[in-house]
Amino acid sequence: MKIKFIITFLFLSFKTFALAKGLLVVTPIFGIEKTYKSSPFFKEKTRTYYGLRALLGPRFLRLEGELTQSKDDESLPEQNLTEEEKSTQAKLGIRSGFSAGPLGFYLRAGGNARKREFTTVQDGVTTTRGGAIKTSPYAGAGASLSAGGFFIDANITAVFSGEPKGSDYDTQSSLGIGFRF
Repeated sequence: MKIKFIITFLFLSFKTFALAKGLLVVTPIFGIEKTYKSSPFFKEKTRTYYGLRALLGPRFLRLEGELTQSKDDESLPEQNLTEEEKSTQAKLGIRSGFSAGPLGFYLRAGGNARKREFTTVQDGVTTTRGGAIKTSPYAGAGASLSAGGFFIDANITAVFSGEPKGSDYDTQSSLGIGFRF
């Protein structure tokens, strides 16, 4: 019983310390990602995604975790074709940054896990492929602007996936509005 009390006390103390010192930052994410596809022919589209990012630690060296989901639909009526892609992505890594007044800059790097599922409907026939979880490293940079307890964060990240063939990274940009508590 005494050990449970000590562990609970230490956990709550650390959590309270992190909150009091601003060491825990939670940011909702809304991003716009530009994608290029070559199947069935070359095309470009924009996908929106949403998620949550959490940072723990002092600004110069933080642990970061991020979870995002996206879904896009595309219809090609002239080919009687509809495509849908669902994607879930998780990142775990470190972030190092500095601030000059309300403006802050940071670099980030870590590991990325992504699960994608593609559904194609052509002439009434549905085909689903994908579903495997793929891991890869990522690196990026960003900037934030703070005002009181709220801030806006914009970043660009390269995920070194090696897909599609001939490319070794996908770029992802995001814009988030966050709050400190």
